[in-house]
Amino acid sequence: TMKTPVSLLYCVVLSLVISTCIGYQNAQPYNARIAIIGSGIGGSSAAYYIRQLIPQHDVVSKIVVYEKSDIVGGRVANLPVGNSVVEVGASIWHKSNLNIEKLVSDLNITKSNAFDDGMAIWGSRQFLFESSPVPFLGKFFNSGKILLRYGTTVFYVKAAIEDCLQKWRGAYTNTYEPFSSIEEFFQRLSLYNETQRPALDGLRAAGVSDLFINEMVSPVTRVNYNQNVEELSQFAAYISMVGSGGDLYGAKKGNRMICEKALERSGAVLKLGETVLAITKTDSNEYIVKTDRSEDTYDIVVVAAPIELANIGFPNIKLNSATTNLRQYHQVYVTLVSARDINPVPFRAQNIYDAIFTTTNSSFPFSSLARKGGLRLGDGNKVYKLFSRDYLDDDVIHTFLINGTVFHRRTFHAYPKLHPMKPYPPVILDSFSSSSSSSSSSSSFQSMYYVNAMESAVSTMETETIASKNIARLVAKSLKVDYSNINL
Repeated sequence: TMKTPVSLLYCVVLSLVISTCIGYQNAQPYNARIAIIGSGIGGSSAAYYIRQLIPQHDVVSKIVVYEKSDIVGGRVANLPVGNSVVEVGASIWHKSNLNIEKLVSDLNITKSNAFDDGMAIWGSRQFLFESSPVPFLGKFFNSGKILLRYGTTVFYVKAAIEDCLQKWRGAYTNTYEPFSSIEEFFQRLSLYNETQRPALDGLRAAGVSDLFINEMVSPVTRVNYNQNVEELSQFAAYISMVGSGGDLYGAKKGNRMICEKALERSGAVLKLGETVLAITKTDSNEYIVKTDRSEDTYDIVVVAAPIELANIGFPNIKLNSATTNLRQYHQVYVTLVSARDINPVPFRAQNIYDAIFTTTNSSFPFSSLARKGGLRLGDGNKVYKLFSRDYLDDDVIHTFLINGTVFHRRTFHAYPKLHPMKPYPPVILDSFSSSSSSSSSSSSFQSMYYVNAMESAVSTMETETIASKNIARLVAKSLKVDYSNINL
């Protein structure tokens, strides 16, 4: 039977109401093909967030993730050891990292405390601080020791970090409108000045003493970024110190599982062992992604690997000068050792803690030496991990570890040198103007994005997910998808 005009109007209105309720009122069948370069935490979470915001396959028909390695994770890397895993890349997150916390929860990943043992800080000739490994009461003992040595500067440090965290919490609110540059992001949070100020200047201006900076802040920045405090921006130094009070976590079965589960949930096609060689743009504003194995065409590309390290060519795409002015990446040496114990002789001590951090002026060749929990190998030996700025040969290992035998080495460019810099690389690498046939107006269609622009300011798993979530929102906005009712 033929519908009456009234019933037809009712159907139209009902359709609009339903589409609004599910949050996709403006979504148009676009069949967009999206390529993501890199399967680390940035690339895998980008695939996850894009599919969470745009589940309709007539809007985004496919997501393809390229990974040059034969395993996902990028710099989120671990090594199976016995019945456990040892992180050799991104190791921890803090409870204030709400993105990672939610991602781990949504993906049903079990987390565990990442660091509970006692630690000590070695200066040029002696231990400057030794923490108490005693649960509960030990924390009060440690606080008392710190207060006795450093005085009121402790309160200035706490106030400075809390002020930074308070501003940072804005990253998790009012996120409907995505940011289009890293500068805009930090300006929204009133933290841009902190990214542009050297750490020493910022800490001193906050009332923090040089004694505390040298003996407490520097060891923390060295273990987190393998960089001395005088090399960092104020913001990067503050982020390093956030985790110094504990509440640190890792995935029980390895942080790589976050990448694996995110990709699995996204439904993305994963191309392992394919190195992207070049991305070219066609006359019809599509992108050809050429690898050492294949060549495919896409509408949108998300670069989720540092351009400085990926060696991707962009032959006919004019990149922003801030992108081509390549950042320096800091090389990190990770050495895993099987040993009976830490050798107390170099430290001139009888009792040795399971984790030792060093200051900038330390004569020892490592930034940190730490036992990996209660993990033991088949021969009863313990497992130790060392971070250093240079290669540690066997003589060094034998000096600091009893019966030490290296069983794994990894050298990689873990993070950019986190000094103040400007301008930052762009979030949007490429766009084009599209004209409407029904009007004379034109609009800009964003079509290539850069997750790793964020790590110029700070490099963490959390900030990579903030960048990837923002790009997912930019993609949805560009495809005219209403995501306002979706809680990522």
